[in-house]
Amino acid sequence: MIREAKAEANGPQRVAIYCRVSTDKQASKEDSSLDTQRDRLLRYIDDKKRAGQNWTIAYEIVEGEEKDGTRKGRSGKDLDRPGFSRLMEKVRARLVDIVVFTKIDRISRNVVDFLTLVEEFERYDVKLVSLKEEINTASASGRVMTTIMIALAQFEREQISERTREKMAWRAGKGLPIGPPPLGYEMHEGRYRPVPKEVEWVRFLDAAYLDTRSLGKVARMAFQKGIRSRNGRTLSKDAISRILHNPTYVGLISYNGETFKGAHEPIRDQATYRRILEALERPHGIILVTGPTGSGKTTTLYATLGTINRLEREREEQGEAVRLSAPGPGPLRVLRREDGAPNEHGPGRQPVPLLHLQPGR
Repeated sequence: MIREAKAEANGPQRVAIYCRVSTDKQASKEDSSLDTQRDRLLRYIDDKKRAGQNWTIAYEIVEGEEKDGTRKGRSGKDLDRPGFSRLMEKVRARLVDIVVFTKIDRISRNVVDFLTLVEEFERYDVKLVSLKEEINTASASGRVMTTIMIALAQFEREQISERTREKMAWRAGKGLPIGPPPLGYEMHEGRYRPVPKEVEWVRFLDAAYLDTRSLGKVARMAFQKGIRSRNGRTLSKDAISRILHNPTYVGLISYNGETFKGAHEPIRDQATYRRILEALERPHGIILVTGPTGSGKTTTLYATLGTINRLEREREEQGEAVRLSAPGPGPLRVLRREDGAPNEHGPGRQPVPLLHLQPGR
């Protein structure tokens, strides 16, 4: 096996280049850092060829680049990256002799991860080449210097993350936006500003949910009304749930589990928001429990609000002295029924004077 590796070293050296940026913004703009990295790496390999090195490009891996050409950023805080996983598959299959990148932190910003990778690359006789730093893991002093370089990269990443968190916390405390505007708002001079058409959509979703208590029904109603997301997609149940839960609409900014008074105009009143949250947290079915019948048994109906309203009308028509109360309307259906006594009043049975309601479990 060792002899084969040495023989291959005398032949063409198969090179893989690896490019990565951290954010979608860096990845998507024209002449992005990804393009710059790729051009630098290709020029470096051409220089090596002109200098007599028998290098041949085997793989070009641009992290976050999809088949349709779109690009996304990928963080270097860990190794869970599709492009990097493909690179390691080639390394482990012994299809690569050299991996070239612009800086160490393009591979990893974590000391432990990087040192583990170095050991694995050495195990497969793969050489790492950085255009910025000289990587030498053959000696103790070289390994120490490499460790220091990657430790500095990790320190830089952690500092950036810490400054970002501090800035976001400061903005939230001032009531300023910390992310893109949700449906119903647009960004204007650094703040959220209501969009009249979308405000109508949000209020329609609020009213529709309070009327139906069903995310599925609201999704269908929204589709029929032509309500779409910012990218033109149909609103899913999850998307509608997020809109209903979002405190931004009542003039608040939420960050890291806390809420702050926002500097933007609310488009949903607090009373409506409370009703929505109560409805979202309440199970769809509620338990309808009768009082004791003449035989001492009870009748339990697992029902929803529309069913309760119907039962109330039916019993009033039968002249029974019953009263039904419910927290709100809702034209839904009976889910399940358990009988401990017949509904009809047979011999010896007395009308049920009261039906008690409580949230279902």
